[in-house]
Amino acid sequence: MHIRRSTEEGSVLAITLILAALIGLMLAAYLTLIGSQNRFTQRSQVWNNAIPLCESGVEEALAHINYIGTTSNFAINGWVLANTNFVKARTNSDMICEMNISGDLQPVITVKGSVRAPVQTNYVTRTVRVKTKFNRRFPQAVLAKGSILIGGSGIIDSFSSTNSLYNTGGQYDPAKRHDDATIATDAKAAGAINLGSATVYGRGATGPGGTIVVGGSGVLGSAAWDDSGAHKGNAQPGYTTDDLNLYIPENKLPPPFPAGFSPWQNQTLLGVTIGGVTLPSTTFAYVIGDGDWVVDAINLSSKDIFLVNGKARLYVRTTTTLSAQAAIKVVNVASLELYAGGNIDLGGGGVANGPGYAVNFAVYGLKTCTAVSYSGNAQFIGTINAPQAAVSLTGTADAIGAIVGASFSLSGGMGLHYDEALRGDPKEGRYLVASWQEM
Repeated sequence: MHIRRSTEEGSVLAITLILAALIGLMLAAYLTLIGSQNRFTQRSQVWNNAIPLCESGVEEALAHINYIGTTSNFAINGWVLANTNFVKARTNSDMICEMNISGDLQPVITVKGSVRAPVQTNYVTRTVRVKTKFNRRFPQAVLAKGSILIGGSGIIDSFSSTNSLYNTGGQYDPAKRHDDATIATDAKAAGAINLGSATVYGRGATGPGGTIVVGGSGVLGSAAWDDSGAHKGNAQPGYTTDDLNLYIPENKLPPPFPAGFSPWQNQTLLGVTIGGVTLPSTTFAYVIGDGDWVVDAINLSSKDIFLVNGKARLYVRTTTTLSAQAAIKVVNVASLELYAGGNIDLGGGGVANGPGYAVNFAVYGLKTCTAVSYSGNAQFIGTINAPQAAVSLTGTADAIGAIVGASFSLSGGMGLHYDEALRGDPKEGRYLVASWQEM
């Protein structure tokens, strides 16, 4: 009996030891699983935290390139030039943010965010790349790739259709002119800007090495400088620069113009109001309203009128020509964006911009538009953005708006009054985000 009892006790002990070992293994496996899950969770959190770190770096880089105290040299406020890029790094406990701004005309921002891995000495790193674009509408009164030639003795100044300090009823008033018109070109040649006898209330800028010529009766500078009468033939010190370096992109036709409507032709309408005057029953050569419109060419003469009585976009595949008394007329509540696939010659009656604001008439010269000229009888109120075109304005009625072209000339005593409301929103900065990509 004693032997049997000892055997039983030994069996119970063996079973107990086996069960204890199994429980221990299960507990160890469970603890390992919990530990792994904890590490994975922490690593996931670290991985996710790297993106906000990158975003903070992008925000700082954007704020830096949009800082009013910088131009094209960003090597200030802790940023240093390394080869062709501007770099800065910030460290905070277990985080490192490395920022890089390229020296391109439209800077590319690259940010690497590194967060220390849990219970380790290495880092989890993620990188994002942000391409920027210019916050551009019309930041200058005139911007050209090449030469700027001002003939006659016209006045170039600025006003603001949205700031009552610099307008009367939203319109230009010479008694409230502002001295914030900039005449700028990327050209680097001597005499890149020739102001002749013009009076420019504002600034002038050329590419590196370019110069500005002021004629004997001309003057450029602040209102106080220009109006003193003692500075004829001179530019005010500090009001000219030769470090302009801007990229002027080509215009592209926005969709969905291939499916645009054809303008109505030879339409008779009753009671159309233009410039506050209600016309009797009138036959118009073309009529367009709200929407997108396409026409092969515009060639108007005699007393032909192209009527715009809605918010319209018009694609002209080839040339646009006005002669004799022909005119484009935009009624009081309408607007026109004209996309030109060929050259533009707006003579005759020109463009009657009924609303009276530059934003209501815009010309966009496409790549195949190489010349834009305006010599119409009506005051030109609008904008011209034709980077491939020689842009010329001539006449005795002044222009209101802004110009972008391959080159620019102003003659016939014509002046130019720049509407500061045409600028991009300064609160958004000079550069905006064009694309965001994780590397």
